[in-house]
Amino acid sequence: MKSTLLWPLLAGLMVISVPVAGALLTPVPDGQVAALYPPGWSQARILTETARGEARIVRFGSISNIAILAPGPGGAKALRAGGALFVFDPLILGGCLTGTRPIGATA
Repeated sequence: MKSTLLWPLLAGLMVISVPVAGALLTPVPDGQVAALYPPGWSQARILTETARGEARIVRFGSISNIAILAPGPGGAKALRAGGALFVFDPLILGGCLTGTRPIGATA
């Protein structure tokens, strides 16, 4: 790749990544949040860890390691202590790639 093409590419990546990083790092609003857990964690493990933090799972995202939660009294800090890599507003990713049914829903 020519170096003349590298700088516009890097500038474009910066323009895209700054708003995304800012959205992921902003304080989480009251109410439901999305939590991204490590790849490979089962939904059972996520259920266990969120229960320890007194959070309530609303549903899972289309990707099995994303959960939409109603945080407990410890809020996002308790979710991070329970293994969540990121805790953010679920609307940032369009409802976390919706497509799954809420917990307890029948077909």
